[in-house]
Amino acid sequence: MQVKAVLFDFDGTLIDSESVWLGAERQLLFARGQSLRAADEGALIGLDALSVVNWLRGRYGLTDSARDLHCELLELVAARQHHASVMPGAEALLGWLEVRRIPKVIVSNSEAAVVRIGLERLGWLARFEDVIGVDDVAHPKPHPAPYNMALQRLGLPAGACVALEDSVAGATSAFKAGLPVLGVQA
Repeated sequence: MQVKAVLFDFDGTLIDSESVWLGAERQLLFARGQSLRAADEGALIGLDALSVVNWLRGRYGLTDSARDLHCELLELVAARQHHASVMPGAEALLGWLEVRRIPKVIVSNSEAAVVRIGLERLGWLARFEDVIGVDDVAHPKPHPAPYNMALQRLGLPAGACVALEDSVAGATSAFKAGLPVLGVQA
């Protein structure tokens, strides 16, 4: 198989931002007099921000509207982006792909604007042909819609591409879209 494009998740795959999200989620709860339980942390990894907010509302009985909490969470994440570090090997892999002129697309369960902020901070925005965020599709990962959109925009079949993912939701999304998936340990 000759790979014609590589589709990357962003959080936890290219950048170690899980701590950014976790910190923002903790801050959101702390502002309401609550603490995120350690046992709940794993349940939030790989979820889109709206799903996180709805999960927190149900689990912790938050009474703020989902819309208000969603906006607040995104602001907290954007403000903490400078804490995210590049995952080991990410820079080398991007360089390797660029030498071979293999297109790269971000397919994220984060909002596209949040991903672009992170890419701009790293000076990487121009390195990617496209950014697909959760706000670009009707259904977030684990639904195949995000990866299907990336394939459609690239004009390539799933078998010509490979996805790199760090979460079960992301790997499921890519697999359901017909992509071979490589798991990244975050």
